[in-house]
Amino acid sequence: MSQDFAQSARSAEAQPKASVIVCVYNRPDQVVRCLDSLVAQDYPNFEIVVVDDGSTDDTADVVKRYACEHPETTVRIASNPANLGVSGARNVGILAATGHFVFFIDSDCTAEPEWLTSMVSELVRSGAAAVAGVVVDRAPSNLAEWAALGSTRLVSNSVQRRRLVGGNMGFRRAVLLETGFDPGLRYGADEDDLARRLARAGHQFAFASEAVVHHDHPMTTRKYLRQAWAQGQGSAYYWWKHAVYVGRDIVFLTLTIITLPLIVFGVPFALVPGACFVLHVLSHLYSERFLKGKSWPRCLYVLPLVLLHNLVKTASVAWWWIVSTYSRLRRVVLRPSTATGANSEGVPPGVPGQRS
Repeated sequence: MSQDFAQSARSAEAQPKASVIVCVYNRPDQVVRCLDSLVAQDYPNFEIVVVDDGSTDDTADVVKRYACEHPETTVRIASNPANLGVSGARNVGILAATGHFVFFIDSDCTAEPEWLTSMVSELVRSGAAAVAGVVVDRAPSNLAEWAALGSTRLVSNSVQRRRLVGGNMGFRRAVLLETGFDPGLRYGADEDDLARRLARAGHQFAFASEAVVHHDHPMTTRKYLRQAWAQGQGSAYYWWKHAVYVGRDIVFLTLTIITLPLIVFGVPFALVPGACFVLHVLSHLYSERFLKGKSWPRCLYVLPLVLLHNLVKTASVAWWWIVSTYSRLRRVVLRPSTATGANSEGVPPGVPGQRS
């Protein structure tokens, strides 16, 4: 027994320490399943950092009880007195982590036993600053879940331009301490923002094809459309921050809306918004088929709800811009000396997604 213990200790010392961060808000049952999968990891040298992001149910108590019941694994807990959103919670986890590598898994995900080993191995092998893994969605049981299926899928297609997926990603902690997540991005585009900043700084990305987590996120039509609104707020801030303004997923719908008044002039002017809308539909069919991996019949099945989701997201982006513009104008009127209407970080004060 003592010989086995000594061998295990030497194995742990030979592996760099890893910290797995789980941010959770009001998911007591799902976070237990997530933690069960992490405790079962075959990697010998890691800790789990759970960030309770201001839960209003018994999630915090459940996590504390879990840590006491599993003394064989280091489970550390950080509790936020108020909900900071996904980026703010992740930053709390980064500061609490002590590992050389830091990995993130969502609280509604479970990891395969070799997940952490595969992620660490790929970071070591590649020398990259960040790594992403595979996220497998649960089998859909309704239209909304079919529509959402594939949203976390990473492909080698250059059209996707996606390097990280929030529910399965890892970093060298030293890099994260320099960059961190933008707390203004409470939901949506948070990992895209970080990936963009890391790429600009010259960092490399890796992909661990054998690092698999399973995503168990039940979806209803109401939840799917509420998610669209939240993503619109995050995307609008992200696009504004990086001077993109209109993302590819809503560009043709935006053009359709802008050119819609041309229909009063009849043909051929009315063909312009029509052509823009056709391109909008075709772009989403392409995304569903080649980026999200659905079959053609499934693409047509989910298309109406996907287009509605995109319309809600576009409305959310427009609302963000209305509030943002109003805030800037109001700031100029009240404080003429700060005519730019932005704070020291260049973010319009009072707009959704403002840094705290």
